[in-house]
Formats: sequence, C-alpha cells, structure tokens
Amino acid sequence: MAVHSPKPAGAQLVALGQAEALSADYELVVAVGEGELTGRFAALGPVVAPSSRLPIWGASPARWSLEIGRALPDAVRIARLIRARDVRAVVVNSSILVAPVLAARLARVPVIVHVQEAPKSAAVRRLLRFHGAVADTVVAISPGIAQQLGDARAHVLLNPVGIPLSAPRAARGPRSGAALALVVVGTVDRHKRQDLAIAVLERLAAAGRDATLELIGGEADPGYGAELRAQAQAAGVAERVTFSGQRDDVAARVAAADVLLLPAGEVTPLVLMEAMAVGTPVVAARMGGVADVVGDDGTAGLLVPPDDAGAMAAAVARIADTPELAAALARGGRARVEERFDQRRSHARLRDEIERLTAA
Repeated sequence: MAVHSPKPAGAQLVALGQAEALSADYELVVAVGEGELTGRFAALGPVVAPSSRLPIWGASPARWSLEIGRALPDAVRIARLIRARDVRAVVVNSSILVAPVLAARLARVPVIVHVQEAPKSAAVRRLLRFHGAVADTVVAISPGIAQQLGDARAHVLLNPVGIPLSAPRAARGPRSGAALALVVVGTVDRHKRQDLAIAVLERLAAAGRDATLELIGGEADPGYGAELRAQAQAAGVAERVTFSGQRDDVAARVAAADVLLLPAGEVTPLVLMEAMAVGTPVVAARMGGVADVVGDDGTAGLLVPPDDAGAMAAAVARIADTPELAAALARGGRARVEERFDQRRSHARLRDEIERLTAA
C-alpha cells in the first residue's frame, strides 16, 4: 500500500482504515513518510520509504516536469522492492502517486489506484487518463469521478469512501438562551473558504441572532488566516470566532455543535459524513461531491449555491427556528450514512477487487 502523506487528514485516514481492515487477511507493506500516522501504519506491517508525489494545486509546468522526472527512478526502486518482498498486489491511495503504478507494471503485479482528487485542471485530467490507461483498477470515490473515467482501459470501480460509525448523539431539545454554535472543520486555506463562514456569522449577527463560529484546522496559509481575523474584526464578530487549530477531539466538537458548515465543496468531504453520523445538521455549498454525500432532497442536510453567504445564513436560520427540521435532518443524515457510507461496505468491495485481480 502506497500512501501519499502521513498527516491525519481525510484520504490518509481512509487508507489507514483500509489497511486495518485488510491486515486481517493480508500481510501488508506500507510505503509512507514519517509523520503522525506512521506508527499506526507500522503496527500493521513494515513501513518502507515513501513514493515521490506529483503536485496538486496550481503548480507550474516546470514543477510537474521535475516531479515526473523523480517518479521514473522511484518506480524502478519500488519495482525492486515488490520483487524482493514477493508483493502480489499494489494499492495506491491517491492519484498523485505515479511511481507505484509504474512499479507495479514493471514488476507485473496488479495495481489499484484510488482517485481522491477532483479533475479541476487540465493537468489533473491528464493524470486521470494516465491512471485509466496504466492501472488495472481505478477506484472512483464519487459518481462524478467515475464519469470522468468512463473510457478508461482500467476497470472503474465506484466505491465511495466510508467512515467508522459511532453512536449518534442524544436528541436535543430547544437551547433556550444559548448561542447558536456553528463549526467548520478543515485546513485554514483559501480553497476551504472559511471567509464565507465568517460572512454567514456576520449576517446572522446583523439579523439579531446570537451565534458563534469555531474554525477547526491547522493554518496552511498564515496570510489567509490573518485575512480571516481582519475580516471578523471589521465585521464586528471577532469575539464570536474561535480559531481552534488542530484538535484531537474533532468528533466531539462536531457533535456538540448545532450546525456544521461546509463553505466549499470537495470530492467527498468526510467531515460531512462524520457530522451526519452523529446527528449534527449540515449546511453545505453545492460543489464537488457534496450532493453525492448529502443528497438532493433536503432530508439529510441543506444545500445552498456556491459563494452565497446569504443563502447559507438563511439555511442556518431555518434550522435554528424549526426544531422539527433540526431533528429530521439529524435522523435523515444518520440514516443516509448508515445506508451508503459505512466503511465496512467500502472495505469489503476493496477486498473483493484485490481477490479478483490476484486470482486472475
């Protein structure tokens, strides 16, 4: 298994869950760098040097060329490792890892690639075409990605990522006199649009609503973090915004909130699933794979147009003013996650695909 990063973020935690499930039936060798998750992978099997990786956001052609050049000798190194350890299949957790895919071809073993990234640029679309042509199986984690891979030579397996299901929170009655607690979870980065969440808080305050906003996540862009603080100060809501940074109790903070906001969409936002699983109502921008997670009928969460702080604030107000709606969203969100995003189903589909490829 090749994992693109040891940081405890969405795709890496999905890979860790897969590794934990697969370790019951297989001997694992994990290629991952040194970091917070390395020890947990090491508990499941030997850890070896990580693969080189391609850039994601807006890199220059020169940077892409440099990283592709690094991938070629890295592929030879990994192919030798595959042969030396008698590896029978390679599982790659992200499309930005090219070397393990080439290595599997050199060593003549099947390779499964998970596509976690949205095809937002020409470079990423070319990368997806590469995996569709070279890999044995490409795992599409959303229907939108599966459509992008429709003409691939590889087998395209639609397998939405899943999460471990904990018990939902107890039903809550009206919180008389308490401020409405909003939470956003994600790296503080321009792509996550925390500025839109602060604009939502400003609109709620202007309407006379007592609300707070907690931003959970490390600051990848300190400049953007400074802009957010200045925005909150200028809007008169600075004392209502908390920058919590990275936390170990994210699940508990999400469960304690009244509403989880997702201002900008991703391919498959795990935090939406996690909030729905514990019964916290969600309000999300209709972008990326968000509708695939929440659904379009308004029974599991409320979707609003992108870049529309007014619509998002209005959706939050609806939830605050209608306890029956909040309770219905809590029930509907939990039911949708149980039906579609229990990680045990995802793990079983991956195991079946490994069995199919190795048997062949």
